Amino acid sequence: FAHVYPNSENFLVSECWFYGFLKRNGFSLQRKTKISQKLPTHLNDKLLEFQQFIIKKQKQFEYELCKIENMDETPVYFDMVGNLTIENHVLVDGTKLPLIVIFKGKQMPKNLLSGIIVLIHPKGWMDESGMKIWFDK
Repeated sequence: FAHVYPNSENFLVSECWFYGFLKRNGFSLQRKTKISQKLPTHLNDKLLEFQQFIIKKQKQFEYELCKIENMDETPVYFDMVGNLTIENHVLVDGTKLPLIVIFKGKQMPKNLLSGIIVLIHPKGWMDESGMKIWFDK
């Protein structure tokens, strides 16, 4: 920013403008998550191998890019107890899918937000039955 606008020393914005800017441009603030396991030394090779595999399958079966998805599962903790997982999905063509919120327990919470998919799981994470429910929605 300073390179593009060298005379920006007095650049100020309000908090309202800042959050509006994030929303208008599809940005969000995210919490850093802990990596619970050591990354393999050959991670880059594995990533490249996986990417080549996906490209090969996409060409072989002529999958549309909107049919290939990346899913990122992030645990969210309240009071240091793991009781909620958020699934963020994006398609290869850039389409963002509705968030999935998975609560730990057996009973659906009340007063849920619209625009998200809410699931319940005894351990608070996604499994095969949750994926089937998500596909149906």
